[in-house]
Amino acid sequence: MNAIIRTDSDRLTARAETIKQDLQRLEKDCSEWARKREEKDLVNLMEDLKGVERDVGLMLTDCVCASGQRGEEAPKVVFRDLHEIFSCLDALFSGLKKARRQLDKAYIRCALLDRLEINYSRLAKLIAKVQRHLSEQQGRTDVLSEEDRIHLPLEHAATV
Repeated sequence: MNAIIRTDSDRLTARAETIKQDLQRLEKDCSEWARKREEKDLVNLMEDLKGVERDVGLMLTDCVCASGQRGEEAPKVVFRDLHEIFSCLDALFSGLKKARRQLDKAYIRCALLDRLEINYSRLAKLIAKVQRHLSEQQGRTDVLSEEDRIHLPLEHAATV
C-alpha cells in the first residue's frame, strides 16, 4: 500500500509542476495581450486543478485504506494537510473564475495573477509538507524494533 501512496504523492507533485507551468504561460500571454491563448490557459489550469482534486481524493482514500490494513490510526497531520490542500484548491478555483470573468470584460488584472501565484505557492508547500510527513512515516515503519529482530532467523537478522 505504501507504493500506492508514494505513486499518489508523485502524481500530485507532477501535477503541481504542470500548474506552475500553466500559470507561467498565463502570465506570459497576459503580458502579450494574447486573449485566445489566455482563454486556453485558463481552461488548461482548470483541468489541471481538477486533476489535483482527484489525486488528493485518491490519496486521502489510500491513506485511510493503508491505515486500516495496518490496524493503526493514520497520522492526523497528513489528513489535516490534505484537507488544507482542498481549501487551497478552492481558492485557486475561485481565482480562476474571477480571471475568466475579468477576461470576458476586458483583461485579467495583475493583482489577480499575483493572488493565483500566492495560492499556487501555498499549494506547492502543502504538497511538499504531505510528502515530508509520508516520508517520515515510511521511515518509522521501515525500522524494525529490537523485539522484531530477535524473532528473525539468525542469517536474516544480520542483514537488518
